[in-house]
Amino acid sequence: MATDESATVRRTVLHVLADGSPRERESEVVAAMERLCQDGEAGIRRQARKVMARYRRGSTINVL
Repeated sequence: MATDESATVRRTVLHVLADGSPRERESEVVAAMERLCQDGEAGIRRQARKVMARYRRGSTINVL
């Protein structure tokens, strides 16, 4: 779903991934978030990059 044609769907996926993803799925969530960092919509890219920046500084993905 992170690659859906609809920006609305991708935006929803971003929110769901960043707000309540189970820890045991972390590698899959990070992979999806990295795909969203390359999204065609600037707003989705920006939010995904913010989430990943926090994650790389030692936080969890669940930051929204």
